[in-house]
Amino acid sequence: MTPTLLVRCAPTLVGVIAIALATGNWLLAGALGVIVLTMALVGEQWQLDAGRQFVAGAMGAGAGYVATSLLYEERAGYLHEGWTRLASMLLVVAAVRFVQIQPAGGHPFTVGLAFTAVLVTGEAKGHGAYGWLAPGFLLVCLWSLRATDTRRLSVPRPGARSVLVGASMLAMASLFSVSTVLAVRSAHAWLMRQARSSPFNWQQQTGFADRLYLGSLGGMLESETIVLRVRGQPVDYLRGAAFDTYEAGRWLRSEEAEREVDETWIDPTPLGATTTEIKAVSDHVDRFFLPFAGRDIETVPPSVRIDALGGVKRTGRAGLPWVRFTTGDRTNAVVAPPSASDLLLTARVLHAISPLAAAWTVGATSPSEELDAMEKKLRQEYHYARAFPRVNSLDPALDFLLRNKTGHCEYFATAMALLARARSIPARVVIGYRVSEWNSLGGYYVVREKNAHAWVEVWIQGAGWQSRDPTPAAYLPQNQPHQGAFSASSFDALGVMYERVTNWLGHRSLAQTAATGLVCFLVLAWVIGRGVARRTVVPDPLQKDTVVPFLAALLAGLEQAGECRHASETLEHFSMRLSDPAAAALLQHYAAWRYGNVGDAETLAGEFERHMAQGKTNADRSGTTDT
Repeated sequence: MTPTLLVRCAPTLVGVIAIALATGNWLLAGALGVIVLTMALVGEQWQLDAGRQFVAGAMGAGAGYVATSLLYEERAGYLHEGWTRLASMLLVVAAVRFVQIQPAGGHPFTVGLAFTAVLVTGEAKGHGAYGWLAPGFLLVCLWSLRATDTRRLSVPRPGARSVLVGASMLAMASLFSVSTVLAVRSAHAWLMRQARSSPFNWQQQTGFADRLYLGSLGGMLESETIVLRVRGQPVDYLRGAAFDTYEAGRWLRSEEAEREVDETWIDPTPLGATTTEIKAVSDHVDRFFLPFAGRDIETVPPSVRIDALGGVKRTGRAGLPWVRFTTGDRTNAVVAPPSASDLLLTARVLHAISPLAAAWTVGATSPSEELDAMEKKLRQEYHYARAFPRVNSLDPALDFLLRNKTGHCEYFATAMALLARARSIPARVVIGYRVSEWNSLGGYYVVREKNAHAWVEVWIQGAGWQSRDPTPAAYLPQNQPHQGAFSASSFDALGVMYERVTNWLGHRSLAQTAATGLVCFLVLAWVIGRGVARRTVVPDPLQKDTVVPFLAALLAGLEQAGECRHASETLEHFSMRLSDPAAAALLQHYAAWRYGNVGDAETLAGEFERHMAQGKTNADRSGTTDT
C-alpha cells in the first residue's frame, strides 16, 4: 500500500480497531478491515453522479449490516448489536467512497463517517480503551485531512494556522468529552454511593430490587436515562414492586408475599380492545411495570413469576421485556387482600408515632378522612429534598417524622404507611415509575430513571386497595405532564425507527436475507454500471489534464527552456520564479480555475492556444532574422 492510500484510509482503519475493542469480536473487525483495505487498494476508479453515489453508499451500508448479522453475537459488557451494526455500516460506506472519483463531500465527509463510527463504539459499557483511542483517532483524522488537502499550499489564507489550531482544540475537547462520558457516569455513581453511606443518610442502594432501603431511589432521580416507552391509553403510577414489612429503614416482602408462582401468559388481548403497551429499553430490566388497574395482561417473554402483592417478574433473559394490557380490574397477577403483615408495627415505632397519628386525624370520621388528613399534613409541613442529614442512631422514618422533616418520596410514602397502620388501616409501600413525558414526534410516552417514585397503597373496607401519594407534587416537575424537548424527542424517535427496522430484519430467515441481498446487489450494480465513467487517465491533472490539454505542452516548453518545475512544487510557486510573465500569468489562471473554480475551461483553453501561437510566431521571426 502506498503512503497516499494509507493516509486516506487511516481514520477508517482506526474505526475498525475501535469496533474490535468495543465488541471483542476480531472476526467481524477482520472482515471489515479486509473490505476497507480492498477498496483502498482498488483506488479511485469510477465517476458516479450524486444519485448513484447514494445507491453505492446504500449497498455498502447493507454489506456492513449483513456482516454484523452473520459474524457478531452480543455478549454482556460489550457493544450492543444495534450500535455495532450502525458502526459497521458507517465504516463500509466510508470504504465504498475510496473507489469513487471525487465523491460528494470529498475526503472530509469520508473522515466524518469514520468519526461517527468511533463515537458510536463509545456506547460500549466498560470500553476501557476508548479513553486513549478517542484522542489518538482525532490526531489521525487531522493528519489525514491535512495530508490530503490539495489547496492548503496553493490557496494560502491569513490566519489559517490559528483557525486550524482553534478548530483542532475545539474538536479535541468535544471528542474527549464524549469519550469520558462513561468515566463521568462511573465517578458520579461512586460519589452517590459514598454519599448514601455517609452519616448524612441511611443505608441506601440504587435501583429496583426485592427490598427498599429508604433513600435508595436518590441516585436514579438525577438520571435522564430512558427505561420504558409507553404507547396507547394514558397510564400513570406503574408498579414495579410492593412491600408489606418495615424493619428499621428498609421495606421487605413478608414470607407469605415472597412466595412466587410461575405462570405462562399466552392468551392474546381481546380483539378490538383498547390497549396500552409498555416496552423496556434495556434487556436488563427484570420485571414488568404495570398499573394497578391492568387486565388481560400479555407479556413477552410469556413466562413470568408473580407474587401475592401483584409484582410480575420475567423468567427469561433474551430480548426486551414487553407487556400489553387493557384498563380494568386485574384478571391475572391479582393483588391479594391485606394480611397481618400490612398492619405490623414494631413496639418502638408504634409508641413513637401513635400520638402523632392521633393528633393529625382529630375530627376524621372515616379511614378515608384520616388518610386525607395525613396527606395534607405531609404535603404542607414536610419538605422535599434529595440531600439531607440523617441521624444514624435513629430509625430514618422516625427521624423524618419527628425530627428532620426533610426527605424524598420513599420517606413520604413510608411515613404515611406507618401512620396509616398506627390508625389500623392496612398499608403497603410501592415503588415504580410515573408516566409524564410525551414524545410528540414518536407518538408515545417516555419514562426515564428520574421518574422513579414511591407511593402508598391502602385498604379501604368495601373499596379495596387505593393508591395514595403524599409527596408534594410541586417539587417533582419531571412527573408533571409535559412534552419532551425537541432534540431529545428527535433522537429517541430515530432510535425507535432504527430498532423497528433491525427487529423486522432480524425476524427474516438467513435464506430470505441472502436472496434479497443478492437480488438487490445485482440490480443496484446494474443501475450504477449504466452511468459509470471508467477512468482512463492518470490521476495527476497537472501532467495530463483532459480539460486543458495545452498545459502539458506549456510545461514541456518551459522545461526545454531550462525552467523546470519540481515534483513537489505548486503551480503558484513555480509561476513566481518564471522569467516569462505571460507564462506565469497563464499558470496562475489555470491554478485558480483548477482549484478555486474561478473562470471556465473554454476561456482558459483559448488563452493557452493564443500563448502557444504567439510563442510559435516569435520563434519563426527569430529564425527569419538569423537567415
